[in-house]
Amino acid sequence: MRKVDFSKIDISGYAFLIELKYLLSKEGASLKEIPILLKNRRGGESKISNHIISEGVFAPWKMIFKKINRSCPVCEKKTAVFFTKKNSFNFFRCNDCGLIFISPVPDNNLKIYSSDYFSGAKNGFGYVDYETDKRAMSSSLNSYLDKIEKILPKKGNLLDVGTATGFFMEIADKRGWKTKGVEFSEYAAQKARDKKLDVRTGTLENAGLEENSFNLVTLWDVVEHLSNPKATLSSVYRVLKKDGLIAINTPDSGSFFARILNKRWHLIVPPEHLFLFSQKSLAKLLKEIGFETLLIGRIGKKFTMQYAVQILAGKKEKSALSRLAKILVNNRLGKMIIPFSLGDNFFLLARKN
Repeated sequence: MRKVDFSKIDISGYAFLIELKYLLSKEGASLKEIPILLKNRRGGESKISNHIISEGVFAPWKMIFKKINRSCPVCEKKTAVFFTKKNSFNFFRCNDCGLIFISPVPDNNLKIYSSDYFSGAKNGFGYVDYETDKRAMSSSLNSYLDKIEKILPKKGNLLDVGTATGFFMEIADKRGWKTKGVEFSEYAAQKARDKKLDVRTGTLENAGLEENSFNLVTLWDVVEHLSNPKATLSSVYRVLKKDGLIAINTPDSGSFFARILNKRWHLIVPPEHLFLFSQKSLAKLLKEIGFETLLIGRIGKKFTMQYAVQILAGKKEKSALSRLAKILVNNRLGKMIIPFSLGDNFFLLARKN
């Protein structure tokens, strides 16, 4: 109830209750009605006036055309309006910076990163087989490092945030980096430790890493999963050495493909993706924290056939794509690597000032 601005409800009576329920539902509240039984009346005037009847008729239509503005987590201005609802989660889009974000942020969201997320994807998101699916990304991950090493030729300490089972850490190790990782899935972190990689379970904020200790921090397809991106990126700033680099790849809410698909964009997948940045909104947030953006661009991706079909199928269990995804599991065709770049991801490199 504290989240509702009652000063903006300009109607009374029963219509007031209609709008109050509407506003609470937008905040993610669960509503229940309890009937009240009154004694039968025999004569006298009805308690419902013509004014209340009129408001009850017109208030719902008024709400349909009324945009409820929300504060943008990046701009901190009331420039965000309701965008869409998916899987019972409400998304808002900032009209200033283009950020698409979930509100309210679901509690205990880290629970979804169980073994099924990395092996099975039965819930409609995640990976059919993470180790196999990630191999298709080897060329992209090496391309990221090629760009980074042109700016930072001297290889030093690298921290991979959201490292999963450590696939990227293995690639960076071979190129001469001294790697550490942080992963909030206990299942994935243990898989990485089984490979003798130095990986801590938890979030970056509670990982206990020393200040000014890394030359490079990477977040590959991670920022969109964070429940508090600003807090995590501020922690990145804290652990980076002076002039250290942050490298990010994330979906682009301002891309042509995202704008054309609009509410049907396949990367709107709650509760996995919580914050979908545009290039403008992410650069703005990083500048506020103290970073200087050096490079924004796109690097083409490759996926296994089974992963690409799984992404497009999402939670539509009875769709043709979902049936095809099940057929491709443990199938040689499913492990085929294909280029799958829709131009709706971007790569960003920034320096700690």
